[in-house]
Amino acid sequence: MPTDNDDMLPEYDFASMGTPERGKHFAKFQRYVRTIRLPDDLADRFPDEKSVLDALRRDTYGHSATKAGN
Repeated sequence: MPTDNDDMLPEYDFASMGTPERGKHFAKFQRYVRTIRLPDDLADRFPDEKSVLDALRRDTYGHSATKAGN
């Protein structure tokens, strides 16, 4: 029976789930996501993902994403 400090419901039976496997989905995740860490001096100039992508597109394609219709 749950106590005041116990917010787990009885239907959550984690014992039947078996042993967790660390990194089970990591390889699949790596195929679809590229994470690049910007140095602090550059990260300060880009407040969000969109600003980074716009700058990369301008540098790569010579135009902004809004002009390309993306």
